[in-house]
Amino acid sequence: MQLLVSMSAPFAALLGFLFLGESMSPRKLIGVGLAFSGLLLAILFGRRGQHRIEAVQGSLAVVIALGLFAAISHAVGLIALKPALLAGTDPLAATALRTGGGALVISVVALWPAEAFVTPTKRTPGVVLGAILPGFVGYIAAVGLQLYALRSYDAGIVAVLSSMAPVVMLPMIWIMSGDPPPLSAWLGAILAVLGAGIIFAG
Repeated sequence: MQLLVSMSAPFAALLGFLFLGESMSPRKLIGVGLAFSGLLLAILFGRRGQHRIEAVQGSLAVVIALGLFAAISHAVGLIALKPALLAGTDPLAATALRTGGGALVISVVALWPAEAFVTPTKRTPGVVLGAILPGFVGYIAAVGLQLYALRSYDAGIVAVLSSMAPVVMLPMIWIMSGDPPPLSAWLGAILAVLGAGIIFAG
């Protein structure tokens, strides 16, 4: 799924070129290519074995379709926000509207009395806190910083850099599992960091 969602980077670059007239210098294009290639390596070879939560349940075609839809939706969201940010909209205000709207939709789904939306996990205080904390860090803080970056950089560059969580996760996986990621995953991380350096140097 991470691999599919990371496809928002090329979609954002294409949409930015078509609708916003964004174009990258050859150096930045090389940096984006290296960073995206490193990201793919880190995702594909980041773990030696598949965790039970990564197992595909149901139709693989549906999973791929939903993952690509999520990637395209993310790219469209970035492109739609760029003109507003350039016009002077505060990124924190845009973050509040973006995450608040998403929270409203998710709340409606969570409270919907349909069997498909019923969670098998008991809602203990620990479970609720475990859902709120990563939501705050991953969506409010991360999205806010992403929008600050989007105001200054092309959408394709921002999408690539904001998709590099799997690279950052490599040492965390090592610490939590005790199993070091494969050499190919570290090579992907090096390529991603090198690509990011080339982007900022350009």
